[in-house]
Amino acid sequence: MPIPEAFLAKQRLIGSRLIDIESQNPGLIRIVANPFMIPAAAQDLKNLGFKKSFLQSSEQFVVSCFLHHHQAVNALLPLTLFAGSDLGDGKIHCWNGCGQYAGWQGLFQLTDFAAGNKQNRCLLIVNAEPFFDKIRDTLDPIPSN
Repeated sequence: MPIPEAFLAKQRLIGSRLIDIESQNPGLIRIVANPFMIPAAAQDLKNLGFKKSFLQSSEQFVVSCFLHHHQAVNALLPLTLFAGSDLGDGKIHCWNGCGQYAGWQGLFQLTDFAAGNKQNRCLLIVNAEPFFDKIRDTLDPIPSN
């Protein structure tokens, strides 16, 4: 099922902002990568024409491409989860790469890729807390319960 154009436009905007944020503040964006999916993601990026350095790990290759190239970030955002800040209730609110609210997780469950068959769902988890105000307008609001 194709992704609607509105979501693709929002995804491209999020990708552009991430690249801008990283270029203005190198190292601000922190990412956890799913080790089960890194080899396939690295191969996909190679198929897109990106070149991995000789001693560069596949994980670093994927993360570096994601943070510095529009084509790579747009290709990987559908497999990305943004983790926002804890609002004091022990919940880490999350959004998908198109900016849709995905729910919340506890801190330790968030990075357990092997639990609940998550290895098939998420390649990258981006800690959005340090730059949340710069992308807040691209993300759906947290629903009130």
